[in-house]
Amino acid sequence: AELENVIALAMHVDYWDYIGWKDSFAQPDFTARQRAYARIGNRKMVYTPQMVINGSDHVIGSNPKDTNRVIDAHHQLPVEVDLQASRDGNNMTLTGRATSDYADTVSIYVLRYRPESTVDILRGENAGRTISYANVVTEMQVLTQWDMTEPLDMTTELSGDLPAVVVVQGKRNGSVKAVARVE
Repeated sequence: AELENVIALAMHVDYWDYIGWKDSFAQPDFTARQRAYARIGNRKMVYTPQMVINGSDHVIGSNPKDTNRVIDAHHQLPVEVDLQASRDGNNMTLTGRATSDYADTVSIYVLRYRPESTVDILRGENAGRTISYANVVTEMQVLTQWDMTEPLDMTTELSGDLPAVVVVQGKRNGSVKAVARVE
């Protein structure tokens, strides 16, 4: 989360809630998203801590060597979409264009997140600990579908103080084509 060239987002899952402490950041939609990534990757199970990098590669999040190797490999790939996002008050403007031929429609998501959240754990295996989480996603919504044949040029409302990340992603949790952060 501290790297300048990485946008790391935490989507807390709810399948551990049964062990004595309910994660206040967990959302069933995030669990469903992780399970969809497992299906796409022909994996029979989900786990934590898992990182899904650019919607395509899975690594154990507590293994920095593998995580950095996969991130570095993704930085070597060609850019598929030139995406720009800016904010003026409660309005966010998005512009983009495909930099290569892409024959399918993509989804454009906006994710709102808390840069830092500290929680006192009262029960469960981490009882008594205080844990600080980085970039906890609080909201995720689909803004639009884009076929990428014409340039993207849209403005949408973005109220509140939380920063946002815009994600251009292939259908059904496909690969991520572009991301942009908006403060």
